Amino acid sequence: MLPEGSQFELTEDVNSPGQLKRLSVSVFSYASYTRCAEPGYGPQAPPVEACDSIIDQMPADKQKRIFGPPGTKPDFEVPQAYTDPTGGCEMVIRTVIGKELAEMTSWYEIWAAAVSVRNECVLQGRSGQALVDARQVLWALLR
Repeated sequence: MLPEGSQFELTEDVNSPGQLKRLSVSVFSYASYTRCAEPGYGPQAPPVEACDSIIDQMPADKQKRIFGPPGTKPDFEVPQAYTDPTGGCEMVIRTVIGKELAEMTSWYEIWAAAVSVRNECVLQGRSGQALVDARQVLWALLR
């Protein structure tokens, strides 16, 4: 277990016939703010494979962007829903209901929140949501 805020990165050159590729692995501590639906309440848990197809296709760059409701002039308007091709899982990125706030964050932080919900909730047979940002404005939901 890494102390909170610590990070470890490894970069390795991987040679294959006629090509040089780089493999990077980052390991870091992540403070999860995840809430899972209680069994029998909320939406039925989505299939893990369906949620994986959304998470696997998400952008995950670290460039900061503004996510928010239309009136806040965001780079990306929320709420925004993504559904896997089978319709078995939906990921929703939204702000706290009732607050017309925008938040500056990266797709990487949204991806990390979605992975947290997948690991802590969906694998346990429950839907869930996780905070993306420290100001408690932006949520990622898997249902």
